[in-house]
Amino acid sequence: MVKLYSKENFKEVLTWIEPCVSDPLFSNPNFDLEGIKEFLSKAQPKDNIFLVYTALGTGIFAFDVVEEECYIEMIFAYAREESVYEEMFDYLFKTYAGYQLDIVFNPNHPYIHNLAVHYKGEFYPVQISMQFNSTLKCEHNDHVIEYREEYFDQYRKIHSTDTYYTAEKVVKQNDFKVFLVLHQQSVVGYIDIKRVQNGNYFIYDFLVEESYRNQGYGKALLREALSQMKGSLVSLTVDIDNEIALHLYKNLGFYKIPFSESVFVSINIDKIE
Repeated sequence: MVKLYSKENFKEVLTWIEPCVSDPLFSNPNFDLEGIKEFLSKAQPKDNIFLVYTALGTGIFAFDVVEEECYIEMIFAYAREESVYEEMFDYLFKTYAGYQLDIVFNPNHPYIHNLAVHYKGEFYPVQISMQFNSTLKCEHNDHVIEYREEYFDQYRKIHSTDTYYTAEKVVKQNDFKVFLVLHQQSVVGYIDIKRVQNGNYFIYDFLVEESYRNQGYGKALLREALSQMKGSLVSLTVDIDNEIALHLYKNLGFYKIPFSESVFVSINIDKIE
């Protein structure tokens, strides 16, 4: 059985969710126990948070559903029994036919992985999460500017297209900051930073055109962006085998979050298998 979560269920959930949060198989790379408690305590009736009950166990799942775009992102999933995940996915496939479902999950998680394979999901490389919480002295670089509308066409031209937040969507969002790096007044790189919970930030996308890499543009862009965050906690994910990016982030003060490995998978909800 699948039903909507309400705050009346808060104490019930806490009785069994803590072992999942701390379990290396079932933990979520983006949440700790305090983060989950805060998220659930602020939940609204309109939020897509579901409790799932089966004969073998109970689980809780949260999703961001964008109906006008037929898009779903799984925020978290906590349960210890395979039947609970099967029940949740069955509900999704019956309710959201034609939607795209994106999931970021712990690569050790056996049930989500098996279901993503079963539903023919497209897997991306394993990533790790890193954080930055020190303050960089602002050293303004004339090559780096905050986004301005006059540069939109150039920004859009080099922007990643295989992502939910395209250039068009980013510039319409109030919770994004965008910085550009210029070469002779042409945009050769950008960084999209999204404001998340508690006034912190997440580096959603970061790119320098290939012909301008290893020339200091990426470092200047990232350094300027971080200096503008005014001491906020900034996090990001990076492919675990991207040694160049890892070296850059570590040099600027980012550190790896323990047990933060994650996998991104995209599933088209076309039909029930």
